Amino acid sequence: MKSRKNYDLIDFIKVVLALSIVGIHMNVPLLNWIGRIGVPFFFSASGFFFFKKYDKEDSLGQIQLLKNYCLRIFRLWIFWIIVNSPWLLLDVWHSHFKMILLIGFWLKLILFGWIEVFPIGWFLIASIFGMIIVTQLLKCVELKYIILLGLIIEVGLIIYNPILDAGLSLGSSETALRTILYLALGCMFARYEMKIKIPHARPLFFILLFLNFIEFSLFNEKIVNLSLIGLVIVLFYLAMKSGFSMQNATNMRKLSTYIYPAQSIAIQLSVWVMSHLIHKPIDFMMSGLFIIFSSFILTIVLIFVSYSLIRRMMKVSRLEWLKYSM
Repeated sequence: MKSRKNYDLIDFIKVVLALSIVGIHMNVPLLNWIGRIGVPFFFSASGFFFFKKYDKEDSLGQIQLLKNYCLRIFRLWIFWIIVNSPWLLLDVWHSHFKMILLIGFWLKLILFGWIEVFPIGWFLIASIFGMIIVTQLLKCVELKYIILLGLIIEVGLIIYNPILDAGLSLGSSETALRTILYLALGCMFARYEMKIKIPHARPLFFILLFLNFIEFSLFNEKIVNLSLIGLVIVLFYLAMKSGFSMQNATNMRKLSTYIYPAQSIAIQLSVWVMSHLIHKPIDFMMSGLFIIFSSFILTIVLIFVSYSLIRRMMKVSRLEWLKYSM
């Protein structure tokens, strides 16, 4: 009997990239570049694992699988919105309960999953809408055309964002439209895993990595780097084809899921601690490397400690609801 193929390297890379995304939000040198690979890679991984199961189901099974996927992500989003709600209430309090600001909060929350105290929430909402869009498109359009559509959108964002300095809008990088390309690529890898061959993938990866670094150095976060598309494709291909294995890979997958939404509150707590230690406010764009790295390490410690505690607490029957945190 043929042994089941494992994809442990995908889960390991997800953890590394999730930590790098924390580095983006704390302006940690090097990580604020590497972390840019994270979101596209996460979407590709979501598409890959989802369609590995989806294509094996009949129509009713596919509907149920999509429903379960959306419900799981929605519960994750709700959990972390509740956790971050004290900061939201403080923002409303400091704004002296201005109704227009409160309406603005909820519009961002409903339409984009995004609020100032939980800006990374857009990723979770985009995952839901994106998966619905791709699965529905697959019923009437060939996968290659969906990939083409996603590519046009992604390249359009590359041009649109820096020129118009787009804020939070349907044309910004924080939108479900960005998921189409990477979810579709994940579907492609899931369906044609054995057929896909990328010649000289390893040297190509390092070439694209170098090009991406050059693009990032020139444009920084003002642009969705063009080389990023190819870089994610080759990186995912290498991870998928790898025979890398590790113990407790499922725990690694849950950890990568936990890091992304948990970072917001962990960063705020570390900033609060560090600002009290040095007796002045912390601005990651203006602070020195020592403060940035110290705050980053403290944030990572808080994330890992809280993850470990929640995993233990989940074993208590009355606290099973904590499973929605990851």
